[in-house]
Amino acid sequence: MIWAELLRSLGCAGTIIPSDLMTTERLSVGIERTLKNQELYRTTAEMAEKVKSEGGVVRARLLLEKLACHEL
Repeated sequence: MIWAELLRSLGCAGTIIPSDLMTTERLSVGIERTLKNQELYRTTAEMAEKVKSEGGVVRARLLLEKLACHEL
């Protein structure tokens, strides 16, 4: 839930559905609303470009590798 809240706070996700309230119907409606929301699309595309330009994926991978090997 913390990751969903982080994405929502960044403007990259809509309403969060708590796992204990999750149903196929709620998930379906949530996905549909998200795909139709142009603001979420724009914000997420901007965030993706920022991560890409900062080498965020590579940096995250390296950090995860260090964590897995206990090198921190």
